[in-house]
Amino acid sequence: PQASPALPDLEQRIAGDSETMIRVRWQMSGLAPLGTPVLVSGEEGTGRRSVIRALHELGFSASGPLTSLDAEDFQLPFRLEAPGALHLSNIEALSKEGQAYWANRIQHSEEESYRGRLRFFASPQRHPAELADEGFHPVLLRTLLRFHIELPALQIRSQDIPAIAEVLSARIGERLGRS
Repeated sequence: PQASPALPDLEQRIAGDSETMIRVRWQMSGLAPLGTPVLVSGEEGTGRRSVIRALHELGFSASGPLTSLDAEDFQLPFRLEAPGALHLSNIEALSKEGQAYWANRIQHSEEESYRGRLRFFASPQRHPAELADEGFHPVLLRTLLRFHIELPALQIRSQDIPAIAEVLSARIGERLGRS
């Protein structure tokens, strides 16, 4: 699979020429225009936040802000509405009440075909399979796993390191106003 021409700068946002990263960009190009919730998993440093930021900026929720919140800090009542998106990191720390809230809110959004709804992104610190073993809300987990992007560890794709370094160097240079 190759990245969709509809998202031409995706390779500059998510670098790497390995087969796994080509597959990740292919998944992203298909998911970005949708309003569906997306679960992005992978080890620390694999680019979960970059993938979520790209999905937001290149897709369905781009007309509004992307709000990031650690699940430990999530409290009800929750006030954040569309347009825009929420990235709930450390999803395994979400309380049982929070899990039920998001399962219901996502189900309601799904019934409305996600029109006019807040886009939901989530990322765990651990592998999603461990969440089921820990009693995570089964409906929420099943919903999130339908649109799951798993980022491979750098050890598996070491051939991508030069491309990643080039993209990161360009970003740093842009922020500093230097080449």
